[in-house]
Amino acid sequence: MHYLVRASCSVASDESFEDKEGDEDFGAGGIDGYFAKEVTEAARILSRLAWSPWLARIDLRWRLRELRIRTAKCDAPEVRRALPNAQHTYGELPGPLGELVTKT
Repeated sequence: MHYLVRASCSVASDESFEDKEGDEDFGAGGIDGYFAKEVTEAARILSRLAWSPWLARIDLRWRLRELRIRTAKCDAPEVRRALPNAQHTYGELPGPLGELVTKT
C-alpha cells in the first residue's frame, strides 16, 4: 500500500504537463526530485519483501516509518494535494501521512 500511494501521486506529473500546456521549460510533467526518491525507496522495500520476505521483515516497520516521515516532508504542492486522494483510494497510512487525510 505504501508504494501504491506514492506511485499514484507521481502521476500528478501528467496533470502538471497538461496544466502547463506541455511546456517542459517550466518543469511540466516532471516529478518532484525529492518525492521521486521516496517512490524509488518504496519500490525497493516492496521488492526486498517479495524476494526475501523473512529477512525483509526484520526491519520492515522501521523502514516504512522512516519512509512515511520523509514523504511527509515533501513540500511539492502537487504531491501534497495528491497524497490524501491516494490514501482515500488505497488506504490510509499511519503517522503523519494519515493525518493529511483527516485535514482535508
